[in-house]
Amino acid sequence: MANQKVHGTTPHDAVSDSPYPVPIGGVAATSTPSAVSSGDAVQAYFDEYGQLHVVFGTGTAAIGSIAAGTEVIGATKDAGSNFPVAYTYTTSADMQTAAALTAAPTSGQKLVIDDILFSTDTALAMSFQEETSNTVVAKVYCAANSVIQFTPRGLLRLPVADKKLFGDASAAGNVAVTVFYHSST
Repeated sequence: MANQKVHGTTPHDAVSDSPYPVPIGGVAATSTPSAVSSGDAVQAYFDEYGQLHVVFGTGTAAIGSIAAGTEVIGATKDAGSNFPVAYTYTTSADMQTAAALTAAPTSGQKLVIDDILFSTDTALAMSFQEETSNTVVAKVYCAANSVIQFTPRGLLRLPVADKKLFGDASAAGNVAVTVFYHSST
């Protein structure tokens, strides 16, 4: 099959017919467009230089003119996490007795697990559980010489406030665990 190309009929900044950019339905304007009613169809807004503009709060900005780290869609600035993230690194030759993998959360708050990095030289099952209640919040089955990264897709918050995350292995063997976490109400 021959190369297939899609192109528009009007070159950028011209009115002649030739193979150029595909229009996406935008219009150029030298001032901010007026408000429309809810449910109205709208066109993309470009300035007189062809730069796409988006609305941030009450103003607009050209996509190409936004300095890195100054704006994100839906927020005024991406300054990283909205919470302080802590991490702990724990090693053991035998974690068959549950051992603490994190520090306690901020007083009165619950621990939220962001990531767990786990490695072992032994085939075993590793349970990640809440301190005291031993409620298992995650469990991984590992072959010898395994490395696992566990990143919850949702919010993995321990059920009870002021409790640490513990690890409990099903067999003796070298394990290394790094837990990234934060506190939340």
